[in-house]
Amino acid sequence: MFIIFLFLTSVSLYAFSIDSVITRSDSCVLVEWTPDSNNTSAAWYLNNGLQCTGTDSIYRKCDFSPGLTYHGVAYSYGGEDPWYIFRDKLEQGFPAGSHQCHYNSYGDPSDTIAGTDCSGFLSFAWNYPRSSTSMLYSDSNLQTVPFSHLQPGDALVMASSGCGYHAVLVIESESLSETVIAEASSSVFGCRERVVDLNQQYWNCYKALRYPGLTSIKKEKQQTDKIQLTSIKRSGNGKNYRISFSSPFSGSAGIYNAIGKSICRKDLESANSFTFSSTGSGTVSILKLVSKKGVTRSFVIPFL
Repeated sequence: MFIIFLFLTSVSLYAFSIDSVITRSDSCVLVEWTPDSNNTSAAWYLNNGLQCTGTDSIYRKCDFSPGLTYHGVAYSYGGEDPWYIFRDKLEQGFPAGSHQCHYNSYGDPSDTIAGTDCSGFLSFAWNYPRSSTSMLYSDSNLQTVPFSHLQPGDALVMASSGCGYHAVLVIESESLSETVIAEASSSVFGCRERVVDLNQQYWNCYKALRYPGLTSIKKEKQQTDKIQLTSIKRSGNGKNYRISFSSPFSGSAGIYNAIGKSICRKDLESANSFTFSSTGSGTVSILKLVSKKGVTRSFVIPFL
């Protein structure tokens, strides 16, 4: 029933490298799973969503349908499941994910629901003690950095009644206007990657945080820079694209749209280039490359 597309990660209790953080993030974003009727049964959602009213009443049901395949650990407010615990819970028949309103009368979902929320996802990616968004925002063990100094492995956190509560992991930060983040999001029901413009006013509510216990970001960046592209060119009917490498590449290549939906995935062996077809235009997508040696790098692809 379950197909896992992931990159194996360490489960050490100690802080580790930025590359390991990104790999942990990938494992939660890219895991594939197919729920059954037990994982999507309406009973739990009806019984524990009694305070869902108005437009929120639509969440008195599972966000997923049995027999369909999904990517990313399901969103569960208060949850903290990494991909492997999420998978095991599904196999045991746990409901798959839930929205915040389900827990107004329920409480901690850890022993009942399979999934994670934004701070649970970040805590796992960082290999950090489980912390709420508010705890992360005020944690004296974390360093505040300006947006202009953001680097892969940093986090963006907001926690105030005026703005809201959310936490995301920075994956690529070469440009503020095209920053790649990973998150557990209730708006798309799970973990995803997307491209954001940190110059937009919305991000003024966030604080950029760095976990000092991680291995030097500069060292990791030198390693990921070994994967380099020479060009991304449109061809054919305007929806086909050819991506060329500076040297032969062996590993996996995944294309994801701006909300994290998979467009295509290919396994490459000593490839100088590969092609894929876009399903639309006027969007921004992410190319994620993972070499056979485990080196990961993401590139932003604007479809003009």
